[in-house]
Amino acid sequence: MRKNVRFKALFIERDLRSYQKLNSFLQNQSTEEVNAESRHGDFYSLRSDILEWCGNDDFTFFFIDPTGWKYVVEIDTLRPLLKRKRSEYLVNFMFEFILRAHNQLLFEKHMIEIFGEVPNTSGLSSKERETCLIELYRNQLINAHGQGAHDRPRSAFVKILDPIKDRTKYHLVYLTRHPLGIKVFMEESEKLDLVQKYVRAHTKQGHRVSRTGQGELFPAEVNIFSDMDLAEVKDYWLKLS
Repeated sequence: MRKNVRFKALFIERDLRSYQKLNSFLQNQSTEEVNAESRHGDFYSLRSDILEWCGNDDFTFFFIDPTGWKYVVEIDTLRPLLKRKRSEYLVNFMFEFILRAHNQLLFEKHMIEIFGEVPNTSGLSSKERETCLIELYRNQLINAHGQGAHDRPRSAFVKILDPIKDRTKYHLVYLTRHPLGIKVFMEESEKLDLVQKYVRAHTKQGHRVSRTGQGELFPAEVNIFSDMDLAEVKDYWLKLS
């Protein structure tokens, strides 16, 4: 397209030991085309520094990947970033943690900061409870991102399952103002679904073998296709051939 594009990346790490490893790695990885930097500190405290580093003109993709939720995925925490124009966001929504905490009195304040209210999930099935929580959070992100006449915020998500247990571990929540972004995100998510099935099948098989001390006759891939139609199975093997 006759454009000279340069990329730069900024990584935030709070743990000092992890930061030192990260910084050492990035110093050897930066190139003229991709300049990678890191900052040691807490994401919450460094938000203004992050926005200053981003500037106001260039497109920015924010990937928020916490190990919990406090002072990271709350709407007020993210609001300064969400207000930035020419930006897209991918938030690791730690569903497993939030599911355990959302109906506990001790965490009411945090739930209000995340959802705008204390979610009422009493009487809901596990699937309905999950849908309720993720939709509440997506709506909060959209509202905080702001409404425009021609660039209404759009959101999508993909669930990531626990590698062994049949339950959701977290959601990757995507937010954009461009309809093409949603299309690309969902196409890539479909690819991820098969990878996830492959990894989970191997992890489960390894867990069974470790627990029983006995090998299994069939490879883990056999279990991947139990809930797929023939066309999907055929497409999978053709791509491997």
